[in-house]
This record gives sequence, structure tokens and C-alpha cells, in this order.
Amino acid sequence: MIDRNDPRLTAYALGEMNALERTEFEKMLATDPASRAEVEAIQSLGGQIRTEFAKSPAPALTEAQRTSVAKAARRRVPVAILAFAAAACLVLGVTVYYAGKGESAAFSADIPERVEYEAKRQQKDASTPSEPPVGFQGPNSAVPPGIRVPDAWNSGLEVKRLEAFEVGAPAQAPVTLIVDGSPETATELKAKADRLLEQVQLHNAAFLDDPRFKKEYLEVLRELERRAGPDREGYDRVRDNPFIRVSEEDVSTFSIDVDTASYANVRRFLAQQHQLPPPDAVRIEEMVNYFSYAYEPPAAGSPHPFRIHVEVAQCPWDAGHRLARVAIKGKVIDHRERGASNLVFLVDVSGSMDQPDKLPLVQASLRMLAENLGGRDRVAIVVYASSSGLVLPSTGDKRQVIDAIERLRAGGSTNGGQGIQLAYQVATENFVKGGTNRVILCTDGDFNVGVTDDGSLTRMIEEKAKSGVFLSVLGFGTGNYKDGKMQQLADKGNGNHAYIDSILEARKVLGEEMSGTLVTIAKDVKIQLFFNPRKVAGFRLIGYENRLLSKQDFNDDTKDAGEIGAGHSVTALYEIVPAGSEVPGPPVVDRNPFVAKAEAVVDTDALFQLRLRYKEPEGDTSALLEQVVRDGDGTFDAASPDFRWASAVAAFGMTLRGTAGMGLDAVLEIAKGAAGDDKYRREFLDLVERAKLLR
Repeated sequence: MIDRNDPRLTAYALGEMNALERTEFEKMLATDPASRAEVEAIQSLGGQIRTEFAKSPAPALTEAQRTSVAKAARRRVPVAILAFAAAACLVLGVTVYYAGKGESAAFSADIPERVEYEAKRQQKDASTPSEPPVGFQGPNSAVPPGIRVPDAWNSGLEVKRLEAFEVGAPAQAPVTLIVDGSPETATELKAKADRLLEQVQLHNAAFLDDPRFKKEYLEVLRELERRAGPDREGYDRVRDNPFIRVSEEDVSTFSIDVDTASYANVRRFLAQQHQLPPPDAVRIEEMVNYFSYAYEPPAAGSPHPFRIHVEVAQCPWDAGHRLARVAIKGKVIDHRERGASNLVFLVDVSGSMDQPDKLPLVQASLRMLAENLGGRDRVAIVVYASSSGLVLPSTGDKRQVIDAIERLRAGGSTNGGQGIQLAYQVATENFVKGGTNRVILCTDGDFNVGVTDDGSLTRMIEEKAKSGVFLSVLGFGTGNYKDGKMQQLADKGNGNHAYIDSILEARKVLGEEMSGTLVTIAKDVKIQLFFNPRKVAGFRLIGYENRLLSKQDFNDDTKDAGEIGAGHSVTALYEIVPAGSEVPGPPVVDRNPFVAKAEAVVDTDALFQLRLRYKEPEGDTSALLEQVVRDGDGTFDAASPDFRWASAVAAFGMTLRGTAGMGLDAVLEIAKGAAGDDKYRREFLDLVERAKLLR
């Protein structure tokens, strides 16, 4: 039997339980007639109280009260507050009833706040007669009929409906709370929200302007957002490259990519969140390119800023296929010898960044970068939330830069487009000819005010990049991380994209690899392979799915492509089906009998011809490199450690995407044999072990 003092009886009767709690409690009520009767009595009492409320006439207003109401009506009040406040009014009425008042004395005409509330409601009814009532339901009761309110405060602070607390909202199903730990965690969070909202039970307009209340209220919203599912992280769809028959298409063209964000993000899922990453979060080329390789840079005096390295061996996941590794290594520039830098730190300080793995980590990362800058480097700091602003004009004073970084605070909605425009303006005004001119964007990518759609943002970035100012995008945080959007911005901004999941990753990107991150040695780098049909039946490029180009784009200098930084290496893998073997994929396409296909091959022993185009960082005309590649029929075991390592990482990525023909035990065996003493490679072994357990 349920105790008559059990608070769940009242919670059930007043509709305060979520769907799961309600279902479980109804099972208990089904076997307890006394408790069912108690619930019915509470519901009956609630109906009597609502009837008494309905009898209360709206009071007349004095001239002073009308003036006060007119002033208050200009304020914008969030839907959730009105809903919860209405519920709190019901709670207050219950208290009065039990005190023996027998009437709604709490709402009599001598209470100014109630007078102001009634007048505001009447004014809203009169001003928007054609609008339907708001359908939002809070944890205690529905919004009284006729109440219509705007979406958010006019202060610009982002306020969202507490959908996780909705009970039976007709417009959409309530968001399910995913709670870490015991059920009490959700109860405590709901209680905190209830206590906050009880404080505005009479819609005291002055209290809504209290910054302390806003701060605490927004913290509750952020906590709810962190727990609410489904996850709001955004990843662009990745469709694996298919095998292509050389008889149908004998050329492959793509833009190089030095981004590493995907690997660090995958590591975050496996090592911090203890879950497998979403398949679309896995970009194989970014995982392979996260690691350093023993590729030789170009010789001193070389006319080109990088050297090409090609190796062919047996494919580890299909012994009948060949695997070709195409790599380039950029020239190395000591950070002490690089030119002057004109940097603009563009920092997202919106409310969503107020989490330990976001703004605090941004600050630690930028401090590290600032401390590594030289005497000729200058830094400006631009921030954006509801609007954007210049926190620090361009300066060479390292102490001023660090002090400004430490003073940053989060709060507000996210007008990323406005911040980007201001950052480029500041960078252009302080442009250093022959030096490094770069905007470094630090954000979770969740733009929700101003220019927010991907098309408009990327077009704006593409236009700004023509000024000679490049863009680096550093992603932070979890829960609402917009990976796809940030990758597009970096691509169009002639820059790179990294994900910072820890201070150690910040040290790698902004410390160990600072020259490569900041100094571009070549832009619009494109790679093209022509396959010999006498040697190759089919091929597929592993990764680079969103970097594919048409064969006509290779010679078109107006087509944008990837950039490479000082000391960077880029690796691409091709799985090759030897001539005479069956190519996986759809049936053969009939050839057009009216079109003769040229069969003559200049070098019948060549596997493919490699071609590469690039531009100087400030150039408009590309240079061409060409190299013929032959297959030495080498086994996989005889391949170089770097070849075997890149193969293992690619196989791991394919396994996480669900497209690999190799198990994780085999991946681990190959990786262990090629890891050496490199700390990042040793860390990779741990990630494979974690993935084995999670699968």
C-alpha cells in the first residue's frame, strides 16, 4: 500500500510526472484502491480551486498601474517562465485553500504584481487576437488560455523552451532525459528548476531583469541541453568511395587535406565518452594524416615546396589487391625563422561555450599559442555572442594578449557570421605583406543568430579568403559540436581544421606543429592519377570523399583545393585491383559502340602516372609535377613501417565506419609492429583496444 503522505500521489494528480514515472506509478495504483481514491480527491480539489480562480473578476487599473503595465509589456518574457509561473500560481492557490481562506485571496486587487500580470495578459490578447494560444505545458499545469508571449528576453540571451519538462505537449513528443548516474540526478535537476521558477510565480517583471536569476536559469537550461537526446552534434554524411573500373574511368582527381579533427574527435568518443563514434564522424584521411611519418622533405634549393613519396605493396585486408600510398612532405621552417604574423583570435563566447571543455580550454590553448609567438607577431582578439566586438586591437604586447584571453567570459546566443566579418576586417586592416595573415576561429560551431545556414557562411568565407587572409578552425566541446560546418569553413577559408579535446592536443596543434598550423607553403594543391589499363582493372581512393574533383578541375586554376603548411605531410591510399581480376561493385556498364577508347599506353610497365598541381601562397598560376609509378610486387610484410602504420589506421577507420574487411585484432597486430616509440602511435593502440571492448 502506498503511504498517504507519499508526495508522488500529489505529483501524479497534478500531472507533474514524466511519462516513465507516470507509467510505473499507475502500475502501483492499479493494485491499491485506497491510493486511487486519494488521487481522485486531490484531482477534485484541484478542480474546485480552478473553479474559484475563474470566478475572480479582473480588477480595474489605476492610471499609475496602467503606466507600469505599458512599460512592462515591452519586455520579452520566455514561454517557459510563463508556463512555470502559471503552475506556481496553482501551487500558491492550494496553499491558500488549505489555510482555510476558501477563496483566491492571493489574487485580490490589492497585490500590484497580480494587477500588472492581468493587465499584461489583457493587452496581449487585444494586440494579437488572431494567434492561437500557446500550447506549452509545464510540469504542474497548462498555461491559462489566452496567454501569448514572445520567445526570449530582449537582452539577447539565448533562452529555449524546457522541452525536457513537457508533459503531453500536443505539438511534439517530449525530449527524453538521458541521466548519468542514479534517478535522483534528474529529480534534483527538476527540483532546482522548480525552485527558480517559483520565484517568479506572480510574474514580477522587475525580477526577470535580475542578472543573477538569468545566469542560474541559463545554467539549468545548459544542463538540460547536455543531457537531452538525441545528440545535437552535426556531421556531414560520408559515403565511401566505390571501386571504379578503369575500362569506364581511368583517372582519379582529388584535393589534398591536412585536417586532423576527425582523429581527435574519434579519440574523444572512445577514451572520454566510452562509446563508438558515429560513422560520419570518421574521416579516414584525417585519421591517417594525424600522425607524423619519416618522409624526407625537399632538398635545399628545390624549386618546389614539397617532395613526393610513393610506395606500393600487397593490400593487408585483401591479399589479391595492391595498396598504393601517395604522400607529399612539405619543407620544414623553423618557427624562429618564419615571417611576421598578423593573427586575429576569433572566440565564440556564447552561452553554449560556458562549459569546462569549451571556453576554459580555448583560453588555455590560446595562452599557449600566445606564449610561443615571437617579437614580430601581432595579435588582435574578436569575440562574438549575440553580437560581436573587438576585445583587443592588434598588438605585439604578449602580456596584453594573455590578459585579454584570461578576461573572456561566456553568455548569450551565437552570431558567428557577424564575428567572422569583423575578424576579417581587423585582419585586413593589419595585413602583413609577405607574412602570415590568419584568423583563428575557436568555437563549437553552433551558430544560431545572424548568418547561420551553411551555404551563406561558406560563400562569405570563400569571398573573404580572396583577401589573402587564411582561416584556421579549432573545434571544442561535446553535445552540440558542429563538425560538418567547421570543416566546410576551413576548406573555403584556405585553412585547416583541428579538434581540441585536451590541453595535450592543444600543445600538439599550437605548439609542436605551430609552423604548419600558421604558415602556408602551398595552396590549391591537387593530385591526379592516370591508371594503366594493362595493369589495373579497378581502383578506389580510401577517404577524401568530400575532396573529390572532376578531372577537368585539375587544370582549372580557378578551382579551389587544399593547402599545406610548413613541415606538414599528406598521405593518401589507393586500393588497386590488378588487371584480370574482378572489380567489386555494380555490374559492368556497356561501352558506347560509337566512341573508340584509346588503348595505347606509353609505358606498358607503369602502374599509374601521378600528377600534382599547386600554387604559391600568394600566386594565381599553378605549377605541375609529374611522376610515373611502377609496382615492385612487394609483400605487405616487407613494406616500410610508415606504409604498414598508415594501412592499420585506415583499416581501423573503415572498421569504425562498418566497411572494413579486417577485424580489430588484425588491425592491432599490424599497428603494434609499426608503432615504434612514438607516443601518439602508442596512444592509438589503446584506442583500438577500447574499440574492441565497446564492440
